[in-house]
Amino acid sequence: MGKIRLRVLEVGIAENHADNYILILGEYGGNRRLPIVIPSVEAQAIAVQMERINPVRPLIHDLFFSAVNSFGVEMLEVNITSFENGIFSSEVILFDGEKEMTFSARTPDAIALALRFRCSIFAFPQVIEHAGITIDEEIHDETAQSPSLGENTTIGVSDFRHYTNEELERMLDEFVENEEYEMATAVRDELCRRKGKGN
Repeated sequence: MGKIRLRVLEVGIAENHADNYILILGEYGGNRRLPIVIPSVEAQAIAVQMERINPVRPLIHDLFFSAVNSFGVEMLEVNITSFENGIFSSEVILFDGEKEMTFSARTPDAIALALRFRCSIFAFPQVIEHAGITIDEEIHDETAQSPSLGENTTIGVSDFRHYTNEELERMLDEFVENEEYEMATAVRDELCRRKGKGN
C-alpha cells in the first residue's frame, strides 16, 4: 500500500495541552484525519502561511525557504514516517537539480516548510492507522472538518464579532506590526468569515 497524501486543514487551540496547538491534516479523497500537537512557534509559522500574512520580519522557516531557493534547491515532498511513543517523525526530500537528498525533520517544521515550498505532504499507512481518526462520511462542510476540536478552534481566543470591518482592518495592521501573528490570524479569520457571508 502506497503513501497517503494529506493536506493541511487547520490549526486550533489544543485542549488539555498548555501552550500547544493542534494541527489537523486531512486525507485527500478520504475521511481520515491526522491530529498533531505542535508548539506555539510552529503553529504561528503554519498559520501565517495559511492566512497569507506577511510577517514584519521573516520567521525561521521563511529564512530557510529563501536560503534554499537561492541555491536552486527545491523541496519535493514531506513524509510523515512514523508515530512512536506519541511522537511523529518526518523527513523532507530536497532536489538540487541532480540528486535527491533526504533529511530528518521535526514534523511541525516539515509541515511549515511544505506550505512555503508548496510541495506534497504524505504519511506512511501505519502512521494513519496508529494515530489517525475517521470522521463521519456524511460530514462535508468546512466547519465540521475537525470534530475532535469542538468549536472556536481558530488560533486566537478573542471575540471580534462586535467590531466593525474598519476597526478589524486597523487591528490586523497593528497585530502584524507588533508581530502578534496568532491574534492577526484570528482577526483575518473573522474578516474572511464576514466576506463569505457577504457582510
